Amino acid sequence: MKNSGFRYYVFNLPSILSGVSRIFDLGGTLNDYDPIFRRGPEEDLAALRSDWIVIGQDFRDAIATYADSEISERLTHE
Repeated sequence: MKNSGFRYYVFNLPSILSGVSRIFDLGGTLNDYDPIFRRGPEEDLAALRSDWIVIGQDFRDAIATYADSEISERLTHE
């Protein structure tokens, strides 16, 4: 999946060092979530919009891949 510019709204993206340290964090104390009750409706709308943009891009990519495979299959059979 290519980077489509969407933003993670609930999870903070960890660095490599924090990712490695999570291996040894058996109690799960390093998890830092953005609680839903601190977010407003505007941020929820932005997160939903971002989700649908990514879903739409995935559909476009899948349709383009399918169309390319159909075209190449038809060309090889002719």
